[in-house]
Amino acid sequence: MEIPLQNNPTSLAAPHPACNAMLICDQAVQEGATGKTSLVGIFENVSAHQYPAHCGLFTVYAKLTDAQGEYRIRLELISLGDFTVIGQKEFRATIADRMVPAELVFQIAGLVFEKPGRYEFRLYANERWVGSKSLYFVQARDPVPSEQIRVSGSTVTVRWLSFMLPSAKPAMEEP
Repeated sequence: MEIPLQNNPTSLAAPHPACNAMLICDQAVQEGATGKTSLVGIFENVSAHQYPAHCGLFTVYAKLTDAQGEYRIRLELISLGDFTVIGQKEFRATIADRMVPAELVFQIAGLVFEKPGRYEFRLYANERWVGSKSLYFVQARDPVPSEQIRVSGSTVTVRWLSFMLPSAKPAMEEP
């Protein structure tokens, strides 16, 4: 008796991955001995004094679970103002074990943002959406006076902070 092709386990489609985390940062560093990934300089808000704004090197990090098999991975950058695709990159990836999280690290350089606004990185596996991360570009204001604290989203940026430690108590002299 012959087994139909659709019931053959080797012909099953790869499971659709779930995105546990997606972050934008300055860089991702993987330590050789442990394999741990450290994300440096996580951000989602960017202020620029002039537009078009030219960006240096940065990284998009994604952690996927429940993935096993062959995937066509695509990362797109979309302008949410008019839903135009600013850039995209596609590649093939093989993920061996769906019980082990897979990390994707995209190093991106040379992007130009024509105007302030909301943008979004969108991640797809086999043409299906997996996750997204927003990126906000704003027009930079005049410099903040050094005594003030600026709060942006959930990040507190301290421009200047002065504090006093209690002075040491003088030693008591013995009579």
